[in-house]
Amino acid sequence: MLTPVLSIIIISHNQKEELQRCIDSVLSMEMSFSREIIVSDDRSNDGTREMLEKNYSEHVIITYCNSDDANLTDNSKRSGYNRCNAYKYAKGKYVAHIDADDFFVPNSTVYQKQIEALERNPQCSLAMSGCVNITDYNITDLSKGIPYVFPRKMVDGEELTHEMYFKYDFFHINQCYMQRRNPNINPVELYGCEYIDSVITFHHLQFGNVIYVDANDYVYVSHTSSIIGQVSKCGTHDTVVLWCIAIYVSWLIPCWFDFFVKGYAYQHILKVIRLARGGYKLSNKSYEMVKDKHLYIYDVFARDLNYYDKLRLWFTDLYMRLLKVSGCMNSVTLSWLKKLLFNQR
Repeated sequence: MLTPVLSIIIISHNQKEELQRCIDSVLSMEMSFSREIIVSDDRSNDGTREMLEKNYSEHVIITYCNSDDANLTDNSKRSGYNRCNAYKYAKGKYVAHIDADDFFVPNSTVYQKQIEALERNPQCSLAMSGCVNITDYNITDLSKGIPYVFPRKMVDGEELTHEMYFKYDFFHINQCYMQRRNPNINPVELYGCEYIDSVITFHHLQFGNVIYVDANDYVYVSHTSSIIGQVSKCGTHDTVVLWCIAIYVSWLIPCWFDFFVKGYAYQHILKVIRLARGGYKLSNKSYEMVKDKHLYIYDVFARDLNYYDKLRLWFTDLYMRLLKVSGCMNSVTLSWLKKLLFNQR
């Protein structure tokens, strides 16, 4: 059997109708490259299994998992667990991830274009495109969708180094990216259930540049019940802390810490520190998402500050400002900042 060029991973949980729409949109894609479609379903009890085995057993690789087996309460980690289950079956040179409630415009060519771009540019590890956002599953008129707006105008075939990527804050929905697999590194073994959207993108960014493909074929459906929506309900300050990828991603992929601090994330990290200094507390639900990481900067949001905490956070705030003013951001000074933020007493 021929090794596929592209592995398309779709994850689902109790999304039978949305999953059907998603799979059908992928099957309608125009593509000259060989592909495999891997669907991993986690704990669905809405007839998803029966639907998959009846309608798609000849077209997709169907696999199941139960994230309850890992005692996971965080939906973000459940999605990571599900992706890991699917990734174990992937054989393609390239990988693309999709959530079951999202889909593509009819007869999309975005994957064809992304593969062609990566084939022409072996120095690139990611092919990035745009998307259209809709807020209601029942919307069928895609002209009512909101196209993603990049930080600046992009040109088809434009290449971004990681320095440019950080400088202009290009990070957006991971499902709009295609990744070139590094055959020597298995992200499932590295990250386990932490293999979620931002981690997927920044993991692959380690190995090459990003090539832009001018297309808005991916339809991203945002819900108030999504992980992002639920965090937003917890309050603006919870969002500031939990969405500081400079902290979360750097904990998993240490090589990015220096770039985050030197770039756009400096102010974001400083804001997190000042929220902690002010005694702000994460909601119980938000803290559940980060407590297992055992990072100092997360744990102080779940307890009353003692004298040591107040002194350490004051010094961390001062230290960050001194680094900025002096311009003395090198591997040594930033390693000390990381210790202040991450290491327990």
